[in-house]
Amino acid sequence: MSVASIEPSSRAAKPTRRQARQPAFLSADKVPIQSVVRAFSVLEVLAGHPAGLRLADLSRLVGMHKATVFRLVRTMMLLG
Repeated sequence: MSVASIEPSSRAAKPTRRQARQPAFLSADKVPIQSVVRAFSVLEVLAGHPAGLRLADLSRLVGMHKATVFRLVRTMMLLG
């Protein structure tokens, strides 16, 4: 077995999932609840677009998958 076959690759692995952008108010020493952080990220973006956004645009702006954004928005609408 050669050394090259047991050493980790120098290429970084490609992330498999998009990461949601963390709001500026979060600090590294606090461990937030991820779903709440995501919901607030969606609300922050929507607050800046009073006319609304298409799901695909909102998803792109918050850095989350469309299905995740849809479920968050649907839940917030159900809660009023």
